[in-house]
Amino acid sequence: MPQSKKIHSGNLNVTHAHLRRDYQSDLFSEKKVARHPMRQFGLWFDEAVKKKVPDGNAFVLATSGKNQPSARVLLMKASSNEGITFFTNYTSEKGKQITMNPHAEAVFFWGALNRQVRLRGKLSKLSRKESETYFRSRPLEAQLAACASQQSAPVQSRLLLEDKYLRLQKQYQNELPPMPENWGGYLLKVSQVEFWQGRPSRFHDRLLYKKSARGFWKITRLQP
Repeated sequence: MPQSKKIHSGNLNVTHAHLRRDYQSDLFSEKKVARHPMRQFGLWFDEAVKKKVPDGNAFVLATSGKNQPSARVLLMKASSNEGITFFTNYTSEKGKQITMNPHAEAVFFWGALNRQVRLRGKLSKLSRKESETYFRSRPLEAQLAACASQQSAPVQSRLLLEDKYLRLQKQYQNELPPMPENWGGYLLKVSQVEFWQGRPSRFHDRLLYKKSARGFWKITRLQP
């Protein structure tokens, strides 16, 4: 029987300082941007789609509960003047953290375009009707998967999950499965959006949109 080897964390000291590249984007000027951040976001997102950036609607959502922050990659399903929308399980780790603290930040990174967008704001649940409209637009297999999984809960084996999925598939072969009560959408209503564009010699462009108490957007250039 092969012997397992113990690896001590002290031996995993590897440097990555040599991994770098210079960014060659043009000037991102506050004189030429849209006055509303979600309009500017839409312009950048459309360009990411046009340039076929892989998973252009993927973003990192950072949330924080009582003790520590956590982050994960999700997919944006809609955007508007208010912010961005995504769907998930309300009783997952992220759902529980959002219940405790609805303030969150989403980060999009389009490496091929040398661009990043940070959207900060407050999360609120979509109506059940809005969530169900999207749920029904998903492939049947994805609907069944949402019914079969209690997201973030421990499970003894994948076989148990697959067995539950197959039973649901058989149960609903002649009708649509009901949308789970603990599943639905969130709107991240933005109050602050930062656009970053990589420039030569790490002299990057950063423009911050911040919403005033009166609802107006102020644009400020930040140092790189």
